[in-house]
Amino acid sequence: SKGFGVSLTGFLLDEARGRPDEKSMRRVEQLPTHMTEVVQILKAEKVLCLGMLVCFDALLHELTVMPLQAVCAIGKLALQGLKWRGKRWAQLSVAESIELCRFVVLACSVLLFHFVDVTWVYHTLRGQSFMKLYVIFNMVEILERLARSVGSDMIDWLLGAHRGVLNRSMKRYVLFLLVLVAGHTSMHMARLMLLHIALNSSKADALFLMLLTNNFAEIKTTVFKNFKEEGLFVIVASDCVERLYLCCDIVLVLLHMFSSPRYEQYNKPNVLWWLFIMVVLEIFTDWIKFFCISKFCKLSIKTFSRYRDVVVGDILSCRLMPGQTGHGFEALELKHRNVYSFSYIPAQRFSFVALPLATLIITQSRSALGAFSQKPTERVILCLCIFLVLCLIKASTSILLVGHAARRRTNVGDLKGDWAKFRKVKAL
Repeated sequence: SKGFGVSLTGFLLDEARGRPDEKSMRRVEQLPTHMTEVVQILKAEKVLCLGMLVCFDALLHELTVMPLQAVCAIGKLALQGLKWRGKRWAQLSVAESIELCRFVVLACSVLLFHFVDVTWVYHTLRGQSFMKLYVIFNMVEILERLARSVGSDMIDWLLGAHRGVLNRSMKRYVLFLLVLVAGHTSMHMARLMLLHIALNSSKADALFLMLLTNNFAEIKTTVFKNFKEEGLFVIVASDCVERLYLCCDIVLVLLHMFSSPRYEQYNKPNVLWWLFIMVVLEIFTDWIKFFCISKFCKLSIKTFSRYRDVVVGDILSCRLMPGQTGHGFEALELKHRNVYSFSYIPAQRFSFVALPLATLIITQSRSALGAFSQKPTERVILCLCIFLVLCLIKASTSILLVGHAARRRTNVGDLKGDWAKFRKVKAL
């Protein structure tokens, strides 16, 4: 203590008190700069909701608009070679050919899963041990992400192979896409069956513990990695798609419950409670994940606003011609403008492929129709009513997306300088 010029008593007092000085507080920020933005991480919810709505719009397109376009394309094919008022019928456009091929894949996959015994799948999974179910659940989640990425590329390859609907190369790619959609739909079905098991079996607590540990494993595998502004979009896009999957699974579970002959045996408050817990758990996991990533990587909250502007730019640009302006907004450069449908281009940035999920919805809804109507005429009328309702929802969703994008078009103009950096952000 002599070397520091402090007595032993003074040293011990300084250790206990820390030499308090109120004037030193001037040098201390009330809250660190990066933490000021991190506490606003809930703003990331806006881009998550927008992304989920974009994917939902693409799903509705597959269930409503795409079948109508395919029917028109089939009519054109049937009338090719004929003349009307001295003119031949126009050939199919690239967009009509792609829509027709996707409709063929959807119809074939629905027909294929018509022969799948869902009851056998359910009881096979239900008879497995907890550890096997845990492994199956994680395998399905990983394989589903890989299939989603490959499926998005496969549709692009289908476009690259376009030389006419009856071209041999086109047929080969359609067959590859059908195999991929069938496998991807099987993964969706396995996930839905696991959710049914969790709600119906005596192992509900263990299976929901599995879902809980899976969510926190997702946090563990993401928060301790170094992300740049462009790289974080992979996580954001995956969460948007997974939220849509969760919503569709909940709707299908409720549809099955209300159409089941054992409807009275269900503990409906318990089922609704667990479904609510699943939604809260998914949202809470995303908040924790982005909070930690933003803190550890010191990413600005403006990154999420940039992602939102990129999606808004896709929504507006796909509806404008290159170089065309609309109310002060100039169309950004997009690869598949005027080739794919308006709904598919923004969803392509999320690597969302709606065909497998549409197949699952159609096959699961078909079995529920028998509970509401027995006569074939009544089923046809009910299907037409459902189709019209879906068309109305599709139109409303598109109007909502375009209206929201139009309000933020000025922000997309500010993105022009960073467009070279953010234009390539995309899910895996």
